[in-house]
Amino acid sequence: MPIRFIPLWVCFALAFSPGLFADTSGCPDRDAVLAAIEAIDPARGSRTTRFEVDAPIDLYERAAQNVGKPMLDRDGKTVRGVLVIERPIELIWKALNDEPHHALDGKYLPVRHSEVIDGTPRGQDRVLFQYFKKAGIGRWWVTRVEMNERLFADSQGKIWELVWEDLMDTVDTETPPIRSVAKDLSGLKRSYGAWLLLPVSPGCTLIEYFNHTEPGGFVSFAQGLMAKSSVRDTFEAIVRLGDEHLAAPGAEESFMRPDGTPLD
Repeated sequence: MPIRFIPLWVCFALAFSPGLFADTSGCPDRDAVLAAIEAIDPARGSRTTRFEVDAPIDLYERAAQNVGKPMLDRDGKTVRGVLVIERPIELIWKALNDEPHHALDGKYLPVRHSEVIDGTPRGQDRVLFQYFKKAGIGRWWVTRVEMNERLFADSQGKIWELVWEDLMDTVDTETPPIRSVAKDLSGLKRSYGAWLLLPVSPGCTLIEYFNHTEPGGFVSFAQGLMAKSSVRDTFEAIVRLGDEHLAAPGAEESFMRPDGTPLD
């Protein structure tokens, strides 16, 4: 999502401090991580069942060997990343679903505006409008974002997945707030993807990011040059958002698990 989830994260991400992933003491060793992954079987994710892309087994193995370091690959306009990190799954899930704060003064994710325009913010099924613009270059997009309730149930609550797919073919550009930017910026051509989270241990989570984006024009060229580094920075942005904003006193806590139950 272009948290989306957020399609253009792979094109335009900000650089953050390299030490954010440094503490890995709470994650088990390589063999234990791989055993946890195999037991859960993440191949059931939408990246395969809905979008027909194989599970990144090689990235799982590399991430298990290098806890705290994002492992990445790119195939054309499709990018994938896997990170095993010492954070509870609830914290990462909240950051992914905290779309009203994804554009928080540009501090975390490089989007200028992030708004749920249909459905409930942080809800199981909602429609999201976002845009990016810098130095006169940018894109806007509208995506349907869904929590995968069935996969959560089938995995006995082990797989937490957030899936998005664009609505660019049907969106009305004259509706607010879309019309405020549609005349100045081009819309994305195509975008879909998913975030998939697995609990490796109570304080350790595997994060998988899958994204296919066709921004069109010059932005497509820039995407090819920056894709891997942008995904790395996107991982860091999500973790930082969870650590700093969601943990701040007074932060909103109206979140839910993929099955709709409240998440304190």
